[in-house]
Amino acid sequence: MAQLELRFLGEFGVIRDGLALPLPPSKKTRALLAYLSLHGRRLRRESLCELLWEVPDDPRGSLRWSLSKLRRLLEDGDRERIRADRSHVEIDLEGIDVDAVRLQALAAGDPGRLPTEALERAAADYAGTFLEGLEFSDFHNFHAWCIAERERTTRAQTAVLRELVRRLAGEPERALVHARALVCLSPYDEAARAALVRLLLAAQHIDEADRQFQLGLRMLKEAGITATGALREARQAGAGPPDAAAAAPAVVASVRAAGPAAGDRRLVGRREEQQALAAAWEDAVAGQAGVVLLRGEPGLGKSCLLDCMRTRVRAEGGLVLSACAFEADQIRPFALWMEALRAGLPETAESVFGSGIAQNRESLLARIGELVAGEAGRRPVMLQFDDVHWADESSVAALHYVLRLNRERPVLAVLAVRESEMRDNVALQQALRSLRREGTLHELRLGPMPAEDIEALVRIRAAGADGARLSRECGGNPLLALELARAEADGGGEAGGSILELVQERLARFDPDGADVLRWAAVLGCVVNVPALLSVSGLDGNVVSRALEEAARQAVLVSGERDLRFAHELIVRAIYTDISPVRRQIMHRKVASWLEQEERFELSRAADLAHHASLSGDAGLAARAMVSAGRLCLRFFANEDAQSLARKGLQLAEQLPAAEQVRVVIDLHDVMLSAAPLQDWEGEAERYTRLAECALDHGESAHARRAYYMAASVRWQHGQWAEAREQSLQSERVARSGGEHEHTIGLAETARCLVLLERDLSQADAMLMEAQARAQRGQFAHHAIPAGIGMLRFYENRMDEAEELLKHARTLCKWAGDRLVEYQVDEYLAMIDIQRGRFEDATRRCQDLVTLGNKIRDGSEAPFARALLGLCMFALDDDPVALDAALVDLRLADAKHRLAYAQTRAAMLDCQRGRHERGALRATEALGCAEVLERATEMLLAHAVLAQCCRAEGEDAPALLHAEAVAKLHAAGVAAWAEDIARRVTGPAEAGDG
Repeated sequence: MAQLELRFLGEFGVIRDGLALPLPPSKKTRALLAYLSLHGRRLRRESLCELLWEVPDDPRGSLRWSLSKLRRLLEDGDRERIRADRSHVEIDLEGIDVDAVRLQALAAGDPGRLPTEALERAAADYAGTFLEGLEFSDFHNFHAWCIAERERTTRAQTAVLRELVRRLAGEPERALVHARALVCLSPYDEAARAALVRLLLAAQHIDEADRQFQLGLRMLKEAGITATGALREARQAGAGPPDAAAAAPAVVASVRAAGPAAGDRRLVGRREEQQALAAAWEDAVAGQAGVVLLRGEPGLGKSCLLDCMRTRVRAEGGLVLSACAFEADQIRPFALWMEALRAGLPETAESVFGSGIAQNRESLLARIGELVAGEAGRRPVMLQFDDVHWADESSVAALHYVLRLNRERPVLAVLAVRESEMRDNVALQQALRSLRREGTLHELRLGPMPAEDIEALVRIRAAGADGARLSRECGGNPLLALELARAEADGGGEAGGSILELVQERLARFDPDGADVLRWAAVLGCVVNVPALLSVSGLDGNVVSRALEEAARQAVLVSGERDLRFAHELIVRAIYTDISPVRRQIMHRKVASWLEQEERFELSRAADLAHHASLSGDAGLAARAMVSAGRLCLRFFANEDAQSLARKGLQLAEQLPAAEQVRVVIDLHDVMLSAAPLQDWEGEAERYTRLAECALDHGESAHARRAYYMAASVRWQHGQWAEAREQSLQSERVARSGGEHEHTIGLAETARCLVLLERDLSQADAMLMEAQARAQRGQFAHHAIPAGIGMLRFYENRMDEAEELLKHARTLCKWAGDRLVEYQVDEYLAMIDIQRGRFEDATRRCQDLVTLGNKIRDGSEAPFARALLGLCMFALDDDPVALDAALVDLRLADAKHRLAYAQTRAAMLDCQRGRHERGALRATEALGCAEVLERATEMLLAHAVLAQCCRAEGEDAPALLHAEAVAKLHAAGVAAWAEDIARRVTGPAEAGDG
């Protein structure tokens, strides 16, 4: 039987009889193999589906696909390795060597009993990070498992290295390689770094000992660890304490001298691909739109081909809209289009996106499509997107929409994608399948570059290097050839190795501060964010500047059209991989904490915050980041992304202590409530009440108040008026136990809810006056105060005062990012115009309300906005089509209070125009809704209209019954303007009778 090895430490690999096998293209498939192998038992399909795939991705289908790839990889005809039935999956590991399992078994014994040679072999064979690059922070359960296994592996590696450093203390040169590896694994372990300093001094590496001493002190400070003195004692035991001048490392001065052709960026080779791209462009210019997909592994020249095409198109007068996707941007809606439009058409981009996503998804798709169509009417357009395997779902949807809309216009899309990554982007796969069916997709697979082309490339870019030999050694990868050439020119010694090893060797040539600048830059991303780099690294600006200049000289960084960025994503990955997992977490934590304090309202910040917090290893920080990022998404109407972030946050919250957990869970449910209507609203309302009580148990009054208010809001939306009233009052009772600010907000929100319910209005008025006085004393403003008072004045028929208050509330809502209350305020402003018969003004306001209603969650807001607009059209043009269509959607949304309002006003218009039968039908439906809700004002109006209709049809007895009902409701108390309407409709005698 063939010998099979699974390597999960360092570079992922499957080895059969000493030969590396081609790996499945999907990273999730590789992650699944590791998960099955480390568990070594039967696992349920459902748990595996939830582990790595989301519901929209067809998790069962994705799991079947991954298992089929693993079967081909592991099975050699002698044995069935993947055993799966309808419910379970397992892997047969008999006879398979798994490096992580063997390492943990070795460490679980006593490493001190093993021969030194055996320990050194283990240190060499089992080096590297567990599942490097396969963390999948978006999938919490897998990520948590991966991090736990990584920590186990790190402990085992550390145990082996500690024993070697202890055992070889008398042979410093032999021990140094293990001491350096130990410090890389445990960068904040003062004892480990002290041991390294002692060994360096013993081996007479004085300069390096000084650098490690200074770096160790800085890293202890970075992690907030109090020094024990071990590091200083180790340094002083050598040649005496270093002075400040000697300890301050100098910037590397030995920069590789660039040859005369170093700046020559001509594209070398890839003639067939260039011709295919040129032909596609010519077809596009002739009016035959198309898509070219450049597929290939990293370093084969996809980006260079894009650069070449960009230069050609611009030279011919075409418009290029280009952007590059980044891994952290996968939750940022329309990220590619934002970057492309803001770079290529900044003024137009502002009208599409504004300061963020200011439209709903459908509106944005339409506007992007129209924009490209308009530009294509003036000149040919090329859409050029690099690293599309990381594109967010909204960007992919927009690309597909734009291409379908512009089939017969001069538009060409050129997309570069990494072969091994694209399988995991479900939205991209679906779009590409559709484009293939439509016949618009042309695919170019980039294979290894021919040896003669690599020779020519080396001659141009690295004059003096042995191009013939390098072309043989690089395996057809031009990026690797150039890295090998640079390594030789820098005196890197023996050529060979991977790009990862070459970049890490080049990084070692920087002084510790310079190398640290690049590590921080790599943590931040492919584009160098200098302000962030200065803030989070804690390094002096001059140090950062010198390091970036040096990195640019060494071609680690390149100047893009608009920024400074790493020359290739592989270089970022190599530098990032060089950072120990423990330090990565601390660095991500520091970046996330910095972003959390930032006050910029940008969707990109939400994506960055969620990304860094997920990798921080701090569940509390990560969960809070999901709240902050979710609220930012809501501010820009990215509701689906807000929901996704909130769901991830709820998984993270499971790890938190009880008091912190209840706070975060309430905040996350608040995000989800604002993002979308609830499937089980009664169950969720009960959940909010339980969370409120739990928060009270832990003394978290502010969050308890918020949860009660959420429960009241849900019950109000679904017509449970009595329950909503009680939950609102409970919210206010809880607020009394909080601070002044919290108490004020609790009073205002409770009062506003009571006004919406038309309950306890005198109490609501008193609460609002108290809240207003408290806010004035505290010198702060909150939108619930003017909103509540404005709604109350509307009820009292004090329309001028109501309008001014509601306009003020609208401004405060926008500032606070509370889109739901902003909608309610706009709703009341529209109703004021309708109430006054100002239907032209109401139409303009309702058009804005429709836009806002379409942006926020998919509830009754958008249908009601359309119903109000339809009501205005009905009043002005006697055309009920738009109104009746919106009423259908309101019925589906089960929004009885809004349906009753729209139908009573429409019924009055029908009656004014003599259509009493139609008016009676509308009023009857409105009355049924209002009676279910015990909504006195709408009941009075419906009865008044029915009384008028019955009178007009000669039905005196029913008319009298409706008039009596009007009189009773008048006595019970209704909105002041409703009494005026009832008198006009039924006549003063009947309205006041009884």
